[in-house]
Amino acid sequence: MSNEIRVTYFDTAMVLIEVGALRLLTDPVLDPAGSAFDYGLYRLEKTSPVSVTPEQLGRIDAVLLSHEQHGDNLDMAGRELLSNVPRVLTTPAGASVLGGVAEGLSDWQSVTVEGAEGGAVRVTGVPAQHGPDGTQEVTGSVIGFVITAGDGRKIYVSGDTVPFSGTDEIAARYAPVDLAILHLGRVQLAATGDATFSLSADEAVRYALSLGARKVVPIHFEGWAHFTEGREQAERAFAASEIAGRTLWLRSGETAVIDDDETFSGRPRRSRCPVPRPVAGVRRRRRARSVLEAGLPVGAARRSHQGRAPAPLPRIARGLREGAK
Repeated sequence: MSNEIRVTYFDTAMVLIEVGALRLLTDPVLDPAGSAFDYGLYRLEKTSPVSVTPEQLGRIDAVLLSHEQHGDNLDMAGRELLSNVPRVLTTPAGASVLGGVAEGLSDWQSVTVEGAEGGAVRVTGVPAQHGPDGTQEVTGSVIGFVITAGDGRKIYVSGDTVPFSGTDEIAARYAPVDLAILHLGRVQLAATGDATFSLSADEAVRYALSLGARKVVPIHFEGWAHFTEGREQAERAFAASEIAGRTLWLRSGETAVIDDDETFSGRPRRSRCPVPRPVAGVRRRRRARSVLEAGLPVGAARRSHQGRAPAPLPRIARGLREGAK
């Protein structure tokens, strides 16, 4: 269908969003389990295997990259992928680092993205803050995205963020959204105590309600050692909320298909059938062969990347330094 929206989850915050023939990929992570990113003050380690290869992904019309400075949102193989796509939308700081086809979007700036095989959407950069107030120079800049289809449907991708004044403004400007793809995980670092650097499940529930989200796809809660809330905890929090029936829990390689004539209505359920069936406007399917069944490499060969730590601010930086000793 020309107006069909398909969302396929792969790993961490990597999702393929298809609006008709247009194909957008978010935050590519393609390294094997055991890959490590040592930033000196903190370390990120991947625990999930490779979910998909660039060849299996196929044509990508643009990558929507929330930020480039953390390996759980852009790893080494993900960086290689960027050299083979026609367009990357990210933060201005990220674009200056990546160069090439990367374009920096300021908050509320919109551009049109066209597909090689047809279709076009408007992509707007929206605010995100990767930690408590005062930590921005430590965490670096982050961006979220609102994708507006030709028929007016809106898809929101949060990027790594916590609740702050910017998320309040996003809800005020864009609610209701048709689909909210939210980064969870409740990231915490040993050196910073109780400070969190992404949404908790409870925060995500409240945020989805403020967004008036007709459907929610939670992501960014599994596959890395620094996530403190995994799938089980997140599912429990959503199940106890009033948006339980609007939440789609996708496994790696699973696709939710949303038809324009039955927009996001009804309660989704997982189909075990190899051929997708419509379920009240949402069709879910597993690929005939999972990426693991296809023989992808899942070895634990360790890669490490010396990340760049932005200039720290006093309070959080002091905790990071002490934790690194």
